[in-house]
Amino acid sequence: MTSRNLDTIKAYYKAGEIGDWAAAGRCVARGYVWIDHGTGVVARSPDELKAALEDDDVWSTRKFDIEHVFQVEDGTTIVQGVRSGNLNGSWRSMDTTGQRVSFPFCAIFRFDADGLIVHEEAYYDMLSVRQQLGY
Repeated sequence: MTSRNLDTIKAYYKAGEIGDWAAAGRCVARGYVWIDHGTGVVARSPDELKAALEDDDVWSTRKFDIEHVFQVEDGTTIVQGVRSGNLNGSWRSMDTTGQRVSFPFCAIFRFDADGLIVHEEAYYDMLSVRQQLGY
């Protein structure tokens, strides 16, 4: 496994945990594509990604815990983990009032020659999230 890819992913998640989108942006390459299979949203530009993640600011104590990492020959890296935190406001069109949610996710990352993320696909169980929020 290329530790550089995993280091990039860890830095990217750490930046996401604290809402440091500038630091997260330093982990991605020009032309980065983000696909959220939980919502069906695809972002192909920084502006589209910012709009797609606009409601992520309602997360507090946001955490991405990596449980398993797999890498294929071309450097594609697959991460299984758990996302958790408290939600304080409207998220994914659901009103929240500080509830704690936790759900497993699987993310697939592809990298350029410089070790920056060029493609990310995220899979998770949105039904589980809705049930934890009482929907």
